[in-house]
Amino acid sequence: MAKTKRYLVATEETQGERKNDFNWCGVEEPVYFGFECDGGSVDDRCGCKRAMSGVDTAKATTTMRVHEVDKEELTSILQRLTTHFEDGWKMTREEALNEAEEQVKEVLRIAEVFPPGTIIEKRGRNLQARRAANG
Repeated sequence: MAKTKRYLVATEETQGERKNDFNWCGVEEPVYFGFECDGGSVDDRCGCKRAMSGVDTAKATTTMRVHEVDKEELTSILQRLTTHFEDGWKMTREEALNEAEEQVKEVLRIAEVFPPGTIIEKRGRNLQARRAANG
């Protein structure tokens, strides 16, 4: 069996537990840390301080699930995110690849802290379990 790692994906699970939840990503779409406004608060109308962005849609979600990925899926996420930065943010291929690698490393680092299936929420700089795996 291929060795797996943990990554965060968008989920509808627990949506609505907070009155300002939203999910405009595809279900199980891999996510990354999008850009945040300089001002505002976690619970303001913008939502950027409580959301992560989808790799494919570039849309946001306030709920993420810890998901196991194999090496092939992780490579695909890296490639898709690189293309996203290249096309959407007009970065050079090298800049896009560097940014994608940093983003993927950070999401992997955080996801490894939680058991697979855990629902995560972002509250400013903090990512925390909203619901434990199988809970």
